[in-house]
Amino acid sequence: MKKIFISLIFLLIANHSFAETILDFAEKNKNVLDEHYKCQDMADKSKKQEIGFKEVNGRMFAFFIANNNVFPISSVRIYKNKVIDSLGERDVVSFIFAFPTNAGLAGGIFMKDYHFIDGLEFILSWIKEDSPVDWVNEHSNLFENANKNIDKKLIDYSEKALDLIFTKLDFGEPFEPDDAWSVLGQTEWETGNLIMLCK
Repeated sequence: MKKIFISLIFLLIANHSFAETILDFAEKNKNVLDEHYKCQDMADKSKKQEIGFKEVNGRMFAFFIANNNVFPISSVRIYKNKVIDSLGERDVVSFIFAFPTNAGLAGGIFMKDYHFIDGLEFILSWIKEDSPVDWVNEHSNLFENANKNIDKKLIDYSEKALDLIFTKLDFGEPFEPDDAWSVLGQTEWETGNLIMLCK
C-alpha cells in the first residue's frame, strides 16, 4: 500500500512538471496550434494577418503568426450563440482576445459561421485609451521575465485588457455577435478597425 501511495505521489509530481505552458509553443511552427487561419482585409487586400489558437491546460490562447512561427498574444474568451436568420439556425462561435499593437490596444474578434455558413471573420477594433497602461511594453515584459507562471500572467494581462475593451466597445456580457458589428465605426471609443475574411 505504501509503495502504491509513493508511486501515485511521484506520478502527480512528474505530471505537473511536464505540464505544457504557452512557452512550449512560442516560436514554433504554426502546425503546433489547434487551428490557424490566414486573413485578408475586405477593403484593402494588401492588409493580411495570420492568427491561430491553441488550448493549453484547459484554457484557449490566441497566437500571432509570422513567417510560419507562432507568438502568444492573449488568452481567449469564447462565446457560443444560437443564431436564427435567413441562413437558418446555427451555432456561432466567437473568440475574443486582446491584441496589443504599436498603434494601441485592439480587441480581436474571430467569428465562425456568423454572416455565412462556414464563414470565418476576423475584426480588429482599436480603442481610444484613457488608461496609463502601455499595453505593448507590458505584454513584452511578460516574456522577458517568463517563468512557470507565464500562463497565469498572460491570462491576468488579457483579462485586464479585455475588461477595458468590453467597456469601451460596449460589448454585452455575455457577448453576442451583433455587439461587434454594431460598434464598428459607430463609437467615439473606437479609433480604427480592420474587417477580414479568413480561410
